[in-house]
Amino acid sequence: MSKPTIIILGAEGFIGRAIRERLAASHQLVCVDKAPLSRRGEHELPLQLDMGKAGDIETLFSSVDASSVAGVIDLVAYYDFKNAPDERYTEIEEGLDLILQRCRDVLPPDAPFIYASSMAALEPTEPGRKLGPDAPRSGAWAYTAHKVRCEEIIEAADIPQPRVELVLAGVYSQWCELVPLYQQIERVRRASVERHFYPGPTDRGFPYLHVDDAAAAFEAAIVGCRGREGVHRYMVSEDEPVTYRAVQDVAARTIHGAGGGIRRV
Repeated sequence: MSKPTIIILGAEGFIGRAIRERLAASHQLVCVDKAPLSRRGEHELPLQLDMGKAGDIETLFSSVDASSVAGVIDLVAYYDFKNAPDERYTEIEEGLDLILQRCRDVLPPDAPFIYASSMAALEPTEPGRKLGPDAPRSGAWAYTAHKVRCEEIIEAADIPQPRVELVLAGVYSQWCELVPLYQQIERVRRASVERHFYPGPTDRGFPYLHVDDAAAAFEAAIVGCRGREGVHRYMVSEDEPVTYRAVQDVAARTIHGAGGGIRRV
């Protein structure tokens, strides 16, 4: 019996590589990315395509046996800290609308479409008050506004397939690979007076998620949301957020020893 097929959009990215490794034994994988795959697994079909271009989207759906598709994982993203309009956001949003239309037309109705969203697109909360799936969203800067627009496109789509939004915490690995976390640790590492200070409220923080746990969440969504109608939204995070003070103090003690933490002024 042949393995079910999962389409992974953005397969060569940080999270995409982890999902591929997790699903390799149980699924045939259609690995789509603008960049070539750095390595190809035995059960992977690599497709170097741009999911912001209509022609490439058509190429994708003409390249797979639609009847065997058990789900689509959408990791396509453009991510930076410039906080400025960028045509790549618009291209991804227009491409997402086309992808959902093609899913409606050709994929099995029980195959979930799973989108990687971000907790950064939620309005901030107060210490001690946890956010849930229905928490207010905030497009306070360009990247998060883009994420909110993508969620709105998914929720408005008239398709029979289950739509799943996994709202991810900050995804990291043992090599860090999470830009804001890396920047804070690097600021502590530098031998300058600024390592003793944090430019904001230190009792606030952000929830984190190891990349292997993120991959497990996508696998669980493929199985658990199959055949369920409508939109399903889940927060995916470790149990508790980590405050900026905790990151600052642990990094300082690890790198500089006792006395290297935040100065109270």
